[in-house]
Amino acid sequence: MFEQLQAGMVQQGVLLRELEETIRKQDRLSTRLCGLIFLIRKLPRTAGADCGVRATPEMLADLLVSDLTNDGTKLRKDVPVALQKLMDEGILLKDGDEYNLQTKESQEWDKEFRNRQTEISGNESVVHQKRDALLQAALQKEINTVRLKQGASNEPRELVLHFAPEPPDATGQNVPVWVRNEWNASQKNMVDAARAAGTDSPILFVFVPKASAAELRQQIIRAEAARGTIDGKGVPTTREGDEARSSMGTRLSDAERTRDQLIGQIAGGAKVYKGGGTEMFNLTLAEKVREGAIDALARLFPRFNEADHKAWTSVINRARNGDDSPLRAVDYEGTTEQHPVCKEILGKIGSGIEGRELRKFFAASPYGWPQDAVDGGIIALHAGAHLLARYNGQALAVGQLDQNKISRTEFRTENIIIRPEDKLKLRGLFVDAGIAAKASDDLEAKSAEYLTLAETLAGKAGGAAPLPEAPKTTKLSDLRARAGNDRLKGLLDEADALKPEVAKWKKQAELAAKRVPEWEKLQKFLTAGAGVGALAEAETAAQGVVDGRLLLDNFDHVPPLLKQAAQALRTAVTAAHGAFAKRHAELLAELETSEAWQRISSAQRITIMSEEGISSVPDLEVGSDEQLLSTLQHTPVSAWNDKTAALTARFQNAARKAARLLEPKTQYVTLKSGTLRTEADVKAWLGAQETTLVAKLKEGPVVVG
Repeated sequence: MFEQLQAGMVQQGVLLRELEETIRKQDRLSTRLCGLIFLIRKLPRTAGADCGVRATPEMLADLLVSDLTNDGTKLRKDVPVALQKLMDEGILLKDGDEYNLQTKESQEWDKEFRNRQTEISGNESVVHQKRDALLQAALQKEINTVRLKQGASNEPRELVLHFAPEPPDATGQNVPVWVRNEWNASQKNMVDAARAAGTDSPILFVFVPKASAAELRQQIIRAEAARGTIDGKGVPTTREGDEARSSMGTRLSDAERTRDQLIGQIAGGAKVYKGGGTEMFNLTLAEKVREGAIDALARLFPRFNEADHKAWTSVINRARNGDDSPLRAVDYEGTTEQHPVCKEILGKIGSGIEGRELRKFFAASPYGWPQDAVDGGIIALHAGAHLLARYNGQALAVGQLDQNKISRTEFRTENIIIRPEDKLKLRGLFVDAGIAAKASDDLEAKSAEYLTLAETLAGKAGGAAPLPEAPKTTKLSDLRARAGNDRLKGLLDEADALKPEVAKWKKQAELAAKRVPEWEKLQKFLTAGAGVGALAEAETAAQGVVDGRLLLDNFDHVPPLLKQAAQALRTAVTAAHGAFAKRHAELLAELETSEAWQRISSAQRITIMSEEGISSVPDLEVGSDEQLLSTLQHTPVSAWNDKTAALTARFQNAARKAARLLEPKTQYVTLKSGTLRTEADVKAWLGAQETTLVAKLKEGPVVVG
């Protein structure tokens, strides 16, 4: 039917001539397919008129059968291949399950798609990033199905995936899962890392082998190109555009479906190793990870069993209600402070710690204790008078501590006694340092203020050369790390040594505050005067101050050096400025005598001199040291010499511009230089220059330079 109607449809404009030529150029099967698809797409689809015929591979194969005995099987095999070939060549497009011939609009969409495909193919980093993101998402989704609980207390645990090249931290609250893939690492390296970590490591090592790499790359590129085309083209306004967008949506969904299937297969083939290198051989990735994680929990929390019990809430209730043996609820008959949990808590608290820090510490490796166990131990110890607790600055009596207050409560064990005479001595230490300390003041808070002040003074009492080295503050750091009466006792022990040291640091800090600004001013002078010979002596002396770190010496070395440097620089810059002014005057007088300069207008002269930056000689302000430094920072001595050297060229340019204003064709000719030893050399040189100048005169007036 198509072949019979083909010529008439072209004449009537039903079939575009370009489309007809495209169909005619195909092989026999492809030509028949294109013609059949064209006719099917012309069938009405309105309600009541739709016959249900569609351009799907199955219907196309059925409609192409001419020999019922032999054609069917072969066509069902050949038609999908031919359709894919026509799609790849941009002749057909796919719209859902159907095929259609490319229109001009769909060809534009296809061209955009292919351009994006080519662009993405040439940018491997985009493909790699997308592939890694898809793999990570697939692995995360699979591993998120694993639910972990540990021990009789059913403590929930989490698996945390780590995709970086470096191994994860193995001391936190969660089981680390280190994931690498064969695109970024080798299986040998991953197995070696697992073996090197050892059998005590709680890390799970997951390696994703490379599979279907080329096909995955192709589908990622197709999906990204299709999505980019849809986003870039926007919403069409024509029927042909809607068909093209729908076809591109089909490409996108096909590519994403195939891509995601490949990603799922690749992720499902991941290998899992425990620390030490033992591989898990369960059927699915989730099962491998679950079994490995159970073993990893024992490695991550080797002390978990010490607190693993379901009845810690009963311990809390008993302790708050005044029970003398609250730990019987967890089958313990000994003294409270000797229970493994309570003993560890006391050791961690020392002289003071907040409840939130206690919880965090015991939730991490090697403990992994349930929060109820930690809270039960704390409340039992407080009830038994083994702990002091302060909530919002107020001491809590026995029975007042509950789980809601623990995170913001400060705990301490107190074994050190500060006597009245000790407190008096401490207040004296603080007052000598300049810190007011009354009898009613909190000495611990004042001790922190004192240590901060001492560290600040030490930092200001020295530093980088030429300052002396900053005093060592290790002793202060050690004291700051202590708390409560423990810190106060340490300050008492060190008071006799700290008192003169702090006084010395204070004196040095005050001296540095005065001398450092003057030293910095001297450095600015020396920098601005680089290359000035008269500064050599001052530079040598300044280097001596640096080498000897003498800035805080009993004798102040800076003022005489500052005076010497300023005097040398003032003389040097004044001389350089004078040379500039003299040369400017000489060249200006020479310019003013030239014929061209005299013939141009005053306004033209002003413009030219402004353009060349030779209108005037800038003033020089060097009366005070501040003016001198400002002048040198704007124009160093060496810059004045450069400016003077540049004057000749600037005035020559001015002369050329004046000549060109009078004679637009004026040329500037520079005579060649050379070494002349004899009279013959002179005549030869003159002859050559004459030839050059005469030749140039044919092109216009000449100015010789």
